Amino acid sequence: MSQLGAVREHVARTARAANASDDIVEQLQLVVSELATNAIQYNNCGTLTVDVHADDVGWVIDVSNADGLAGMDLPALPDPSALSGRGLYIVDAIMDRVELVDVDGRLHLRCIKFAR
Repeated sequence: MSQLGAVREHVARTARAANASDDIVEQLQLVVSELATNAIQYNNCGTLTVDVHADDVGWVIDVSNADGLAGMDLPALPDPSALSGRGLYIVDAIMDRVELVDVDGRLHLRCIKFAR
């Protein structure tokens, strides 16, 4: 968790270098923050890999250590009185596609924001 600020800044630099709007930069930073926090909290992982890049389709974010999400359905609207549990709901609301993908035998969460 101590490196989350550095990850957010790296995402911002990467997105700006690819001419992303301020809106997209903020959205990508929020998504990466939520996914990294979930991976760390629910998978007890020591390291985390976050890959953010633009391609012909739009923006792609891959976050490692998603094994704890296997078999989960898309998030439902969280209980408004709950103190946590909104991360994946926020990610699903911002991104156009959220899916688990196998990368070298480990699950990663891949999120895609289509170019508009």
